[in-house]
Amino acid sequence: MNSIDGSLDELIAPRVHALRKIFFNTISSCQGGKGHGCHLPTIIIKPERRPDLTIEEQRDRLVVACHTEGWNGFTIRIFQENYYQKSDKVWKHFDKRIALEFWAPL
Repeated sequence: MNSIDGSLDELIAPRVHALRKIFFNTISSCQGGKGHGCHLPTIIIKPERRPDLTIEEQRDRLVVACHTEGWNGFTIRIFQENYYQKSDKVWKHFDKRIALEFWAPL
């Protein structure tokens, strides 16, 4: 699991720590709102690479974890992370990620 570099936004930190405690590898988070990178509270998870556990199964595990924590009102989606590198003018494709977005401010 990656270590947490830097500080976490105050309002999202308890949720990030709760997910990491049950072995979700969070790699990015934002509590959302004015002056933040995301409109709504968001946590990005890097899925495990395991032949016995698909990304869809990890998404389903995340749904159960959120309900167990008593969190309601969220969307979970799987997405492909991409970026454009100007130096070689090519799109770079990364592994799939899981995004957890809460529908309301924390």
